[in-house]
Amino acid sequence: MTIVKPKGHTDVASYLAQVSAPEREALRALHELMLSLLPGAEVRISYQVPTYRFEDRNVVSWGVSSSGCSLYVMSPAAAKQLAVALPKYTFSGATLHFSAAAPLPKTVVKKIVSARVAENRALTAARRK
Repeated sequence: MTIVKPKGHTDVASYLAQVSAPEREALRALHELMLSLLPGAEVRISYQVPTYRFEDRNVVSWGVSSSGCSLYVMSPAAAKQLAVALPKYTFSGATLHFSAAAPLPKTVVKKIVSARVAENRALTAARRK
């Protein structure tokens, strides 16, 4: 199976339209979950992947590459902590890799999003001091 990395997209729908069916379904489900976990989040294409911005800070992104699907945690420190808490999953730097055949469970995504929102809120609070 060949996975093609989408190019030239302007929104999530155009990104997903360029992804093969198995990955498209896994990423569409992930997108819907992100929207439910981050109500009011702005979704934009940043660095050629869908990115979720919440409370004026980027939280996570996701995408597809030749090796499968990825969830970009966007924080090496958070990814390091999450890698310890989620030993079943493969992290590379601040990226969590997964396959369409084994999509990320909602509990795992919720843990990641919660950790990132908490980290961003702490950064915002520290800046205000």
